[in-house]
Amino acid sequence: MNDFFEKFTADFTFDPKTQPELELARLRNLRGWDVTTPEYKKVRREFLEALVKESKAPVHAYFVLQFPDFDYDSRASPKLEFQRLRAFRRWKTGSRPDKRARRLFVEAFDEEFDSDLDVFFKDFKTFDYNPRNEPKAEFERLRVHKKWKKKYGKSPAEQILKEEYQAIRDEFFDAFAGVFVYFFGVTKDYHNWEYLCGLLGVHPIPSTAEECEKVNNPVIQ
Repeated sequence: MNDFFEKFTADFTFDPKTQPELELARLRNLRGWDVTTPEYKKVRREFLEALVKESKAPVHAYFVLQFPDFDYDSRASPKLEFQRLRAFRRWKTGSRPDKRARRLFVEAFDEEFDSDLDVFFKDFKTFDYNPRNEPKAEFERLRVHKKWKKKYGKSPAEQILKEEYQAIRDEFFDAFAGVFVYFFGVTKDYHNWEYLCGLLGVHPIPSTAEECEKVNNPVIQ
């Protein structure tokens, strides 16, 4: 995204370690742009085109390249954006344009979001998984959606439910561990490990990255 942001270097310094969408929001606040003005819409369009070019993300490309007249929000849930697109285009459910657009969207979604973590969430067919959200927040949404409890009673029936939930949570932690390097890179940064311990529900959180690495998945109450 350097090529895009370097046009604004007179009063803005791009941070490549921060999500591009957040950097665009910071630039917009700095410049005082109104999101409804032609100037900002032009800038945002250029930003989206640069995002597609550099990230090569199929979902971004689907919305930006195939539907340039659609006000695509690259930070939002892709599935909700697709529903907005359907309403914007006024496609009738089951019509030829609707079926074709849905098929291409699903292909792009499955191609982009195919990590162990994505597969874990997509196994829950009734859950509206948002891969752009933090994994911890998505698992909490899934827990509420499936009506899983954080604590269970001591009756045999409650203990069975507890074991089932623990097994699902273990699967989630294993999937997250599989993509940890994708999210954080090979790092000894304590803040990243602190986040992971928070995700695992570790309390108290160890004070060093090395101690965090030694933590096992805790058992729920």
